[in-house]
Amino acid sequence: MLEQQSGNLIATNISKHFGGVRAVDDLSFEIPPGIVCGLIGPNGSGKTTTLNLITGTLQLTSGTVRYNGQQINGLKRHEIVRRGISRTFQNLRLFSSLSALDHVILGRYIHCKTPLIPSLLGVRSAVKEDTEAEEKARHYLNMVGLSGYEDVVPHELPYGKRKLLEVARALSTEAACLCLDEPAAGMSEGEIDSLINLIGQLKKQGITIMLIEHRMTLVMTVCDRIVVLNYGKKIAEGDPQTVSNDPLVIQAYLGRRRGGRTQ
Repeated sequence: MLEQQSGNLIATNISKHFGGVRAVDDLSFEIPPGIVCGLIGPNGSGKTTTLNLITGTLQLTSGTVRYNGQQINGLKRHEIVRRGISRTFQNLRLFSSLSALDHVILGRYIHCKTPLIPSLLGVRSAVKEDTEAEEKARHYLNMVGLSGYEDVVPHELPYGKRKLLEVARALSTEAACLCLDEPAAGMSEGEIDSLINLIGQLKKQGITIMLIEHRMTLVMTVCDRIVVLNYGKKIAEGDPQTVSNDPLVIQAYLGRRRGGRTQ
């Protein structure tokens, strides 16, 4: 059961400029609670930058992001996590010396109330929180299919399972809105099938999911809604069938003709 309450995620006219480059340009969209929304587009279209803006990794040049009716742009990353939004990364961010279980416990500690010193001294309240954090961590490892890997360090895991470890760590923050940046990258077909089942399970639990992914079969299978970017701008939005038949989307993926050549 969710400890956070899922709510609308609304981006309004958000932009991010790097000098003269408009990586995200006046983008607006809304993700209702409990749906899976795909954010797709060609390489360099601004997808990960958009995710970074929502999760506080980057600050907006202009515009607003609201979640559960509250403005979250300008908040620090850990403050956004406490509001119920967590994420995974396109490039894995795992610690080589920590076990899988410890990675997921770390995600849980953002909600712990006991300071570090009492925890190290074995104060009863701290011990209780530590025990609960470990129980939750084991639960999330089991949820993503990593039961039995608790004591394994990341470099001993296949790449696809490392991606799942990041999902487990994000879930352990009790996220009500989960942002996944290319979660299927490096996965085998069997692992992708398991990922599809996991996303379906999370949706049934009421978790909102924002998904960046290049594997269109996965996107079309799991997404209720899709937002398509190209050169930082939204060029289409709608259900999978509508988006897949949109001429602008087809053109963006097949390439533009410049100087008589297809790019």
